[in-house]
Amino acid sequence: MTEIHKGSQETFEKIADWGGQELPFSKQLRWDRMGLLAILADYFLNYSKGNIIEIGAGESTVYLSFLAHKYNRQAFFCDIQQSIYINALTVQGYFKDDYILLRENTLIEAYYNKRNVIYIGSSDSFFKDLTPLPQIAVAFIDGGHLYEQVKKDFWNVFPLIEETGGILIHDTYPPDEDYLDPNACGTGYKLRQELEADPQLDIFTFIRSAMDVGLTLVRRKPENLPYYKK
Repeated sequence: MTEIHKGSQETFEKIADWGGQELPFSKQLRWDRMGLLAILADYFLNYSKGNIIEIGAGESTVYLSFLAHKYNRQAFFCDIQQSIYINALTVQGYFKDDYILLRENTLIEAYYNKRNVIYIGSSDSFFKDLTPLPQIAVAFIDGGHLYEQVKKDFWNVFPLIEETGGILIHDTYPPDEDYLDPNACGTGYKLRQELEADPQLDIFTFIRSAMDVGLTLVRRKPENLPYYKK
């Protein structure tokens, strides 16, 4: 029998205490952690027909795999660190035992019949190997924190987003310069600044919550809107 990973067990127990609520919103972590992500992801899945992408695993993985089952959608998870998934898979409840584990350079073709597709490898390889990906209702980007990588991840996701879907980007509002270290927020804030100037997008950054480092919501601005919706 596989030994249960204590850290993953503790994370799951904190996040998965839905408290009888319909929305996956941890009583313990709430706004200070990733609860807002869960609320926003639930919103987009409720009103959009697409699936889920997560770049960079963590607490958010529990929320998004829960929502994949709630809305009968497929979720695609990508992280270059193998242990983060291997550890989580020792805990009953992650991915609800409906998943396939893929590794870079050893891709299994028949993965579209699984609820949760877990990809161990770089996000660049993820988008290359898992082609074509289906339409996406909600994407969460929290992988590499340097500007160049965050930008690549965003523009790889963007064409997949369904018209009423949204992209959430973490670490976009560092509290101070100390957080510009690549092991903290990095330089992803530069992408937020670029996107704020892009007329094809609607942008809003939640400067609190999400570990107090910013959570930016991006949505494609619909074309040919009547004047009263512009």
